[in-house]
Amino acid sequence: MSLNERIAVGIDVCKSNLDVFHNGIQQYRQFQHTPAGIAELIQWLNESGTIDLVVVEASGGYEVSLWQALCAADIPTARINPKRARDFARALGLLAKTDRM
Repeated sequence: MSLNERIAVGIDVCKSNLDVFHNGIQQYRQFQHTPAGIAELIQWLNESGTIDLVVVEASGGYEVSLWQALCAADIPTARINPKRARDFARALGLLAKTDRM
C-alpha cells in the first residue's frame, strides 16, 4: 500500500477544542475537548471506516486524555511534536500551518 492510499486522521489539540481532519473522507470536524466530546470523536472515527493512523499533536499535556482514550479504543495513534507537523507542511509547500491544514 502506498502512502497516498493510507487513511490518516490529524487532530490538533487545544484546551477547549479538537480540530480533526479525516483524509479518507476529506472531512473537517471540530469536537469539544471534554470527555463527552472525546467519546463523540471516537464514535465518529469508528463509524467512518478503516483508519491506518490517527496523528495527535502534543500540546503541553492537553493531548493526554485524548491519546489515552484513543489507545483504549484500539485506534492506531501516534503523538507527534508540533514542530514536525509544521516542517511536514513546509515540505509540501505550505508556508503557513493552520489548525485546519
